[in-house]
Amino acid sequence: MTKNAPPFLICHGDADPLVPHHQSELLEAALKQAGVPVTLYTVKGAGLGGFRDPKVPELTREFLARCFEPDRVHGMKFLEAVKEIFPPSGNPR
Repeated sequence: MTKNAPPFLICHGDADPLVPHHQSELLEAALKQAGVPVTLYTVKGAGLGGFRDPKVPELTREFLARCFEPDRVHGMKFLEAVKEIFPPSGNPR
């Protein structure tokens, strides 16, 4: 792990039956120690993926907006593309 790693957004359900939540905590700690920007969000009561928590698409939009140039997604304005994929209603397409 080096400081040159890309930023990370980790969303992990605390009831994941396959990957223990602690694995994401270890990854977060290693990334922080290396100086890599990281956000770990725990989805309470969630298993593996398919999160219904409205905070997940909100965090995803914010993360993508911070990490990429605003106007370069296949000819669309970046934020418009992100909103299309992750509408503010919290229900991804």
